[in-house]
Amino acid sequence: MYSKKEVLTYHIVFGWGAKKIHSEMAREGKYPPSLNTIRKLLNKYDTALESGGKEAADAYFRTKDAFRTPVRERYKLLPEVRAYIESAIRENERKKQESNRKQCIDMQKVWDILRNDMGYDICYSTVTAYAREYRASLAGGGAKAHECFIRQYHPAGEECQFDWGEVKLYVGGRRMKLRMAAFALPHSNHRRGYLFIREHTLAFQEAHRNYFHDIGRIPGRMVYDNMRVAVKSFVGSEKHPTDALLELAGFYAFDFRFCNARRGNEKGTVEETVKVLRKEAFSVRDRFDTLEEAQAYLDKVCERMNKTGKSRATAEIARLAEEDFAAMRPCTDDFGCFQMVERKVSNYGVITMDKAFYSVPDRLTLKAVMVRDYTNKIEVLEGGTVIATHEKVPAGGWKLTLEHYLATLSHKPGAVRNAEALRQAPDGIRRVFRGAFEQCPRDFVELLLFAREKGMTYEDVTEAYDELKKSRVREVTLALMKAALMPEKCCAAATIVMLQQDGGAIEQRAVEGLKMAAQVMMGPVKAKGHGAME
Repeated sequence: MYSKKEVLTYHIVFGWGAKKIHSEMAREGKYPPSLNTIRKLLNKYDTALESGGKEAADAYFRTKDAFRTPVRERYKLLPEVRAYIESAIRENERKKQESNRKQCIDMQKVWDILRNDMGYDICYSTVTAYAREYRASLAGGGAKAHECFIRQYHPAGEECQFDWGEVKLYVGGRRMKLRMAAFALPHSNHRRGYLFIREHTLAFQEAHRNYFHDIGRIPGRMVYDNMRVAVKSFVGSEKHPTDALLELAGFYAFDFRFCNARRGNEKGTVEETVKVLRKEAFSVRDRFDTLEEAQAYLDKVCERMNKTGKSRATAEIARLAEEDFAAMRPCTDDFGCFQMVERKVSNYGVITMDKAFYSVPDRLTLKAVMVRDYTNKIEVLEGGTVIATHEKVPAGGWKLTLEHYLATLSHKPGAVRNAEALRQAPDGIRRVFRGAFEQCPRDFVELLLFAREKGMTYEDVTEAYDELKKSRVREVTLALMKAALMPEKCCAAATIVMLQQDGGAIEQRAVEGLKMAAQVMMGPVKAKGHGAME
């Protein structure tokens, strides 16, 4: 196109012919087209100028010439190859009619079978081109009509879109596939995300509860695709909502609608939100100690994104979000989303939830307890009082609290050393055990019972141990730890113990000092004896 305009410019401005233009372009160090090509361009321009005037000539000047591509015969598209491609397409149509779309064979697999299994040396583009032609013939022979999209305007606060996305993170050193519930307001592009271990009814309800609580508002209508937690059944074109969705809609008084099947563009704002949150938050960092830490990090990323826009669509996100919130109804109460279940405690002092194991106080062994089952945590109840709370772990995992087993360990102290509950205890407590009580585990259990009786935490025990180590105490004992935890009552006993330890240390240092002095004195005496004759 550039060469065409340059050739015609020489002809229009200077009136040169083909030979003059070719030689002049060569003299200037350019790469001119061939003489025949230049003649064709000049002839077409002159013809357009004579027949249609200046406007026709100018239109030709601006129009890119089209080149004819010769139709080549597909000599490798043998009848056997065509037959296999056609059979694969017909088999895919049968699977679609049986609602088994996800197991259809794609043309990449068809090409792989033709090359590797059937031995045909054929190009992938040849396979896909023939597949398009055959599908068009099945549809009636006409060219496939492209879908036209209608741009929508979303009034402030009228609609909120919801969708699920997958996020792969390392939580506590373990690689996990988490589900992210994403919310987006199409009027402002305001976005929020929430992480869950599984995509189920409780997670669906809790995600809505958290979102409405965080923004303090309730939209007029929620938009969903055909997810199982929202759509209970299909009757023709009619879709029936699940009980969970009806409970949410009844409690928060919002309307809802569902997208058509395989039409993600009908909620395109939240479709893009899943990708944006995954990229902005977890492409930079994907390792966290706990799920709560990952959620807190995601919250900060969402707050930053909702304050400043990165594109023309989000340039005024803060102002438009205020318009959204002003048009919504306020959220005055939170929806209670948990299930009450009964579980029996095993002889390991644990209950089982979703194939994972969680500890309870050992006094409840082989008894039944009530459990509040949330999406990311559980609460164990005894007589209406919460006696244990655990963050959920993947199936097959164990979540144990050392304090739950102190009564049993008091008469089985030897089991402390290799106890799984001690391995899962805080680093400070493990350090106290390894540093002072590994040879006397009974004292360690008594220390933890003493701290629980006085209403102290594991952090208090660790700080007391660190203070004793800083004071250069030779041996940390149970008496010293109790004194450090309760100094106002145990000061005298601690002073006696520390003085005894300090006295022994002073005596030892004195003996070592006398020995060094004797060595110094003996050295000069021997030297003087050898040098007396001088």
